[in-house]
Amino acid sequence: MALCRERLALLLAQHVDARLNIGEPLRTYLRRSDLPEIVAQRTLR
Repeated sequence: MALCRERLALLLAQHVDARLNIGEPLRTYLRRSDLPEIVAQRTLR
């Protein structure tokens, strides 16, 4: 799973950030283009 900046920006533009609990760390991620894309991998046991 990757956090796409464009999709997060779209959600913020639609003012759904309060429902999704988008906090300051993700807002900083959106503002700064020098940070690498956030990627998470889930493993099932």
